[in-house]
Amino acid sequence: MKRKIPKILLIISFLPYIATIIYGLYRAFVGFPVFSGDRVYGLGGFIGGLLEFLCILAIPTLICLIYQICYFMRNKIKRLKNVKLKIYIIVCLIIGGILTTILLIFFYSFEIKQFIEKQNAIQMIKNAEEKIAFNKHYTNIGGIFNIKGYEHNHILIDYDKFEVGMLLRPDYDEFWKVKLKKTTKDNTEYKHIINNYYIQTDIPLKAPGKRLITFYEDRSLIHTTIAILLITEDDTVYIADNIKDNKTNFTRYTGLNTSDYFIGYDIKYNDDKSQIDNKEIDFYLIKSNNNLNSENFKIYYTFDNINIYFTSNLEEMYIVKDKTSSLEYYIKNNNLSLENVITQITNKLNMNDALYDGGIEIYKSEDKDITLIKCNKEKDNQNIFIGDYSLKYSDNMCR
Repeated sequence: MKRKIPKILLIISFLPYIATIIYGLYRAFVGFPVFSGDRVYGLGGFIGGLLEFLCILAIPTLICLIYQICYFMRNKIKRLKNVKLKIYIIVCLIIGGILTTILLIFFYSFEIKQFIEKQNAIQMIKNAEEKIAFNKHYTNIGGIFNIKGYEHNHILIDYDKFEVGMLLRPDYDEFWKVKLKKTTKDNTEYKHIINNYYIQTDIPLKAPGKRLITFYEDRSLIHTTIAILLITEDDTVYIADNIKDNKTNFTRYTGLNTSDYFIGYDIKYNDDKSQIDNKEIDFYLIKSNNNLNSENFKIYYTFDNINIYFTSNLEEMYIVKDKTSSLEYYIKNNNLSLENVITQITNKLNMNDALYDGGIEIYKSEDKDITLIKCNKEKDNQNIFIGDYSLKYSDNMCR
């Protein structure tokens, strides 16, 4: 037994090399991250993986190398002709390779999942006949996993497989897709969607599509999509219900509640209702000639316990759509939620800042000389402040 110990130790000493090679192959497939935020694949990824793993296992690898040198200096090379030793080495290398692969999968499962999601995203982008960008205000760098040309959130529709994909902005680095199934308006699942959920977005589509409608379950989950309804140009209906993350079992985040196509709070779908009017509006402000303080506020209009405040130097805001009307008249006489009206306005502005700790959004346009500040939509204070371009946010606004 004592004679076998040096041989066993020799075989074990090869394991760091096996682990390094396997890790290099792994990096060649999933990519080696570099400082720019991109990933290097193939030979570059393999070499990067080798160097990375050798750095991690530098001391164990050095100890094993020293042991191997000592072993071969003590035992002549001809002893390697021993058949049993060859078999030991081969068997242990196979076992070592399997164990190393299992450990790498265990410790790097998140990166493997990202790699699989990226391949799914690329395939969906390649197949999608309809690509719809949304939430452009939130753009930062690159697209998901730095896929070029997809800097914004996107909805992707594949009409061959009838799949809908959601590709989310870089700070979420997420892609997911759902399979839709053909149904009729008499179907129980279809009725469950339109009777129990609220419209999140209603998006007009090009042929062969007609409308894509997404739904949320209640206000606490308005950031997430629970169901999707796709209507094609021949009025065929496809649905996906109870959309949830397989791991967390929560409805999937989309950010559609702040997109260009967001409808508003608690609006049910109606088969007889005509398509949501997505025609853009225009607007302009009328200022007072009395040199009033632009930092004092007055209540302009109250709707559903939400106050719209104007700065003291602002007399009126006019909305232009087919005809010109005051903001108050437009809110009262259009079949739209207040949230939808404000979204129509903010779509024409640039997001200047977003205070994520309080959910406060600040929009500005120097050309239109306007600032619009939205308080937290998910808490009691959902008030809106409108003033000229010089208006700045202060702590007493959204208390």
